[in-house]
Amino acid sequence: MTDLSSHPRPSRKRKGAPVCGAKTRRGTPCQCKPLKRGGRCRFHGGLSTGPRTPEGRIQATENLAKARAALNSPEHVDTRKTRAAKGRKTLERRARYRKMGLPEWLW
Repeated sequence: MTDLSSHPRPSRKRKGAPVCGAKTRRGTPCQCKPLKRGGRCRFHGGLSTGPRTPEGRIQATENLAKARAALNSPEHVDTRKTRAAKGRKTLERRARYRKMGLPEWLW
């Protein structure tokens, strides 16, 4: 039997070891090692503190205004309405399948 306490790369999944815990795309908690501040890993914003300098804050505000303007343009509004309609149709179809008694794996 090998003594794991002297192993050069111990597992992070040890009992009591801190984990990030952010919700992943699979819906499970992230198991990565958290960074020092905030308790999140590098993938989930562990060190992000936002802009610090006045120039950086001005640039961030300008970028946010540009992004909002782009999302509120007529072409994006039409896209959002189309996607919302598609989502409603999907929910209605699933409701019909449930009423019919079909198992979910058939959808």
